[in-house]
Amino acid sequence: MQLREIIKKLEIKYPLNSQQSWDNSGLQIGCLDATITKAYVALDVEIEHVNRAIDEGAELLITHHPLFFDSIKSLEKNCFYYELIKMAMTHDINIVSFHTNFDSSPEGMIYTPFDDFWRGGKERFVEEEGQFFGFKTMVDPIALRDFAKQIGNRVATSSPLDIRVYGNPDKIVKSIAFMGGSGGGYVAEAIAMGCDLYITGDVKYHQQQAAQRDGMAVMDLGHGGSEVHFVDIMKTNLEEMGLSVIGSHSFFGSSIHGQCID
Repeated sequence: MQLREIIKKLEIKYPLNSQQSWDNSGLQIGCLDATITKAYVALDVEIEHVNRAIDEGAELLITHHPLFFDSIKSLEKNCFYYELIKMAMTHDINIVSFHTNFDSSPEGMIYTPFDDFWRGGKERFVEEEGQFFGFKTMVDPIALRDFAKQIGNRVATSSPLDIRVYGNPDKIVKSIAFMGGSGGGYVAEAIAMGCDLYITGDVKYHQQQAAQRDGMAVMDLGHGGSEVHFVDIMKTNLEEMGLSVIGSHSFFGSSIHGQCID
């Protein structure tokens, strides 16, 4: 299957024209006419993932976070970008990213590893540039300490994380907001929606402090930990196209660099 056809099929769920204005989803390195038989899926474009793709015989690396955000004005030999680009081009590794267009999709980041905990539907959470990100939902009443253990155990099956929970451990949780990635800036929105718990990543000190002052607990999975399920969702999409796919839950800051799922 040609790369352009793979991207076209993925755009049915994650259209590139829905990405945020500052984003750079889409083709990072490669050729749209390239023939793809095997893909490797990861959260980030890192040298370890390009190496693994080469070793596994994959022609395509699909990531959540793009390689390029800002313009590159120079390429110094032996720097990260020089080495990665050289490696990818030498071995004909095509690299494509689906970032904020995946985050805002009804079939993207909102499908979490713990969806079976939710009761009822998912209410839209935050709107940016006409797209919606995250959600609010309900759970059966449960103490924060017990719910945190359940979430931690579920996420740890793919990536052992340093999960941080802020709030009264005896607090009864009924309503929850979720935002993958850097969601600390939306603490106020979660409070305004009356949430008992906000699950996200990259929460700063004063953000979690503000949450606790308003009686809302916060669970910080870290940026990668709150988004690593991208790998499983994208892996399923590609397998449904008939491709052979390898997924890696390894990401910057995780404790299991190199683990793959077949």
